Amino acid sequence: MARLQDKQLDDAISRATLRLLGEVGFERLSIAAVATQAGTARTSIYRRWPDKEALVLAAVRHEFANPVDEIDTGTLRGDLLGQAQTLADRLRSQAGVLSGLLIAIRDNGELGRLVGRASSNETAGS
Repeated sequence: MARLQDKQLDDAISRATLRLLGEVGFERLSIAAVATQAGTARTSIYRRWPDKEALVLAAVRHEFANPVDEIDTGTLRGDLLGQAQTLADRLRSQAGVLSGLLIAIRDNGELGRLVGRASSNETAGS
């Protein structure tokens, strides 16, 4: 039961982080505001992530690492077009978050290093 609750809390924290990132940007994003939006305590967030940079990176990964729903149109072309449309819709819905994140990566050295390290680790693991 604790695992399900942990997943639900992680989902709520990720959603709140992305929503606030899109609304106020990285610099004005605070752990306290994320905790309030997610309906949890700051300590629950700090137990999972050491700082705001790690929290944002985890929230973005959480959102975009989830596979899109399986699409079966009966043709390869239809399946690929459906997947591309789903991905485009997902990116469009998160445009504010992504632009805020790109600005934050440029302006925040620690966040840039974390993203670079995460990218290197994913490339090495592929």
